[in-house]
Amino acid sequence: MAIVLSMACLGGFTAPVIADTVVAWGYNGNGQTNVPGGLSGVTAIAGGSEYSLALKSDGTVVAWGYNGYGQTTAPGGLSGVTAIAAGGRHSLALKSDRTVVAWGYNAQGQTNVPGGLSGVTAIAAGYAHSLALKSDGTVVAWGWNGYGLTNVPGGLSGVTAIAGGDNHSLALQEAASPTDILLSSTSVLENQPAGTVVGILSAVDPNLGDIHTFSFVSGTGDADNASFTIDGTSLKTAAVFDYETKNSYSIRILATDFGGLTFEKTFTISSDVNEAPTDILLSSTSVLENQPAGMMVGILSAVDPNLSDIHTFSFVSGTGDADNGSFTIDGTSLKTAAVFDYETKNSYSIRVRVSDSGALTFETQFTITVTPLIAGTVVAWGYNDKGQTTVPGGLTGVTAIAGGFLHSLALKSNWTVVAWGWNGNGQTTVPGGLSGVTAIAAGYVHSLALKSDGTVVAWGWNGYGQTTVPGGLSGVTAIAAGYEHNLALKSDGTVVAWGYNEYGQTTVPGGLSGVTAIAAGYAHSLALKSDGTVVAWGWNGNGQTTVPGGLSGVTAIAAGGRHIVALKSDGTVVAWGYNEYGQTTVPGGLSGVTAIAAGVEHSLALKSDGTVVAWGRNTDGQTTVPGSLSGVTAISGGGSHSLALQEAASPTDILLSSASVLENQSVATVVGILSAVDPNLGDTHSFTLVSGTGDADNGSFTIDGTSFKTAAVFDFETKSSYSIRLRATDSGGLTFEKIFVISIGDVEEGPFPMEIVNENGTFRLSFESVEGWTYVIQYKNALSDATWLELDSVTGNGEPMSVTPDINGISRFYRLHIVPN
Repeated sequence: MAIVLSMACLGGFTAPVIADTVVAWGYNGNGQTNVPGGLSGVTAIAGGSEYSLALKSDGTVVAWGYNGYGQTTAPGGLSGVTAIAAGGRHSLALKSDRTVVAWGYNAQGQTNVPGGLSGVTAIAAGYAHSLALKSDGTVVAWGWNGYGLTNVPGGLSGVTAIAGGDNHSLALQEAASPTDILLSSTSVLENQPAGTVVGILSAVDPNLGDIHTFSFVSGTGDADNASFTIDGTSLKTAAVFDYETKNSYSIRILATDFGGLTFEKTFTISSDVNEAPTDILLSSTSVLENQPAGMMVGILSAVDPNLSDIHTFSFVSGTGDADNGSFTIDGTSLKTAAVFDYETKNSYSIRVRVSDSGALTFETQFTITVTPLIAGTVVAWGYNDKGQTTVPGGLTGVTAIAGGFLHSLALKSNWTVVAWGWNGNGQTTVPGGLSGVTAIAAGYVHSLALKSDGTVVAWGWNGYGQTTVPGGLSGVTAIAAGYEHNLALKSDGTVVAWGYNEYGQTTVPGGLSGVTAIAAGYAHSLALKSDGTVVAWGWNGNGQTTVPGGLSGVTAIAAGGRHIVALKSDGTVVAWGYNEYGQTTVPGGLSGVTAIAAGVEHSLALKSDGTVVAWGRNTDGQTTVPGSLSGVTAISGGGSHSLALQEAASPTDILLSSASVLENQSVATVVGILSAVDPNLGDTHSFTLVSGTGDADNGSFTIDGTSFKTAAVFDFETKSSYSIRLRATDSGGLTFEKIFVISIGDVEEGPFPMEIVNENGTFRLSFESVEGWTYVIQYKNALSDATWLELDSVTGNGEPMSVTPDINGISRFYRLHIVPN
């Protein structure tokens, strides 16, 4: 039975307040359906995650059920409540003075009511965020912002109701008429065929998600409606215009929203005289040597007073056309038509013509430079649980690197791919026969390769279709791999995305064009535009897709797990997003940066001097850059590891642990251990004896791996020093040579006091010993023999010692050879 208690005023109207009792059923693991005995006079109820709320007619709140975070412990003295809301683990109350009280779980700030919040007419709660509707029809939100839950759409007004979902928010807007009509262009060139697009129509409407249709309407300014047509949102010509006959047209357009509400506006359309293009721009004028024919050089565009004109590009004969045949033009893409070799020729001249839609032209000459392909070796550091930093031995000729979550990739100068690290899903099993690769990218447990023909190959885990390359995808110039999604940049400056899309990371913003670079993070995506600005989309739980206001002049981008790094044209770095480990806290004074990279929770910068700076999480040493690392040409960040590509450099020195050996040692005695000093930190080396200055005694020694050994028995009295020439060869074939002088150590030789004792026919050689000295008993069968042979060797103990030789009637000559300690 409902009892009318009184008349309550809310939002400018009055309504009877109904007081009832509460009934609850369902899961009751925390008593959430155990309605308190005697509870009555209830005017509103709300259910959270395993707890319940009731608002009583006296303006107080009763709560029961799970209270692990205090969500059912209403603040003491709470009264005058007119509305309640229950979130996942927090509670809200709206008071009669239009202020809000919140309590319960607050890990995401969901109970931190914004200071000064007043004039509230309604409240709502999501799992970990809160909403308030103000009397002016605007919405305020706070708490967790994963998925943009608290990013209230700009311009949202006229709201009459709100609701909070688990991970989304809703607002009900009062129906309102459109307030304006926009037309992207109000001019069209003369002599264009009927059906030429003048511009795109759109409406300004307080109802943000409303849909609009456009039509011509009679009224002031409708004189030339018949000269145009409307096709969806496109305003098109319905005739061929002649500037000299008429250069201005008036039309009146009606915008109608989904609810039938309208707005009208008059436009003046001008007919322009066609003017010739004034310049041709080429986005890049250099290309790497040794790449397959068909490689992208750059994108062609025209400068034209007629902003909306359409252009075509072609080669033309004339000054500077010498190398036209070495290139092709595919739409707006300038591509190679040959394989270039820097040493043979490093500069090419072409002449290009642009033609506009009226056949007016402009020509210019471009010089295309060929840059040498810098191949090197890979250095890796950080977490190595799956071998991701154990660079394969002998890996050289590398031109690009990429770090995945627990695996690594390298692109070689022969356009093949090498992979190492975790292979649980085949991510390091490079497809057989894969060649002609020009770029690589590594995701969580998948890998990508871009081929010279503009197609993409993917392998590894495919749980979300991330290795299922979209059919017909071609003309690709760059690739990026996120956690479980991928991006491809096409030669026309547009982006294609595929894979996991729960957070909209593969929903490329409509109309995105003019893109020059891409990057993909955990669940977000980035695009760098030709104007130096950045566009981001996907998950924004840590502000990673909220590009800093006014950011411009960007030349490179990198995406970490939940953060972003951008390199500016002045060599400085900007970073934003998740910063728990300092990954977006750019080191003070960092400048002269030429490249950037991001791991899951760390960031990297390559400086113009070839050194690397790293910051952010370092639990696995991923930001501890190896000491003396230099000559770096590229960097990459993996899950918790880092990669650097070092330019191939020759060894700079050879070290020999010992350059002396005692005389009278046997053949193959180790003199010392060889090692090389090399700027390429992880390089391997082999050693040989070579001809040249200082090689006089090479034949007296041998090399066994890194062990430098004798090849003869040396006698100090005969010769005390030997000259040799050694060569160190690194894994890439680069060498260094050095002369060493090997000195022969003099050993004090006999005769030494040694007594021959005859004990009942057994002869014993007896001598006094010094502790620690080595005593070698040598013999000859004849004094004329060239070499003393070893009978026995003992270490002195500071007391008399003896050795019993087995003579057996043989006549021999003995001596005692002593090696001091």
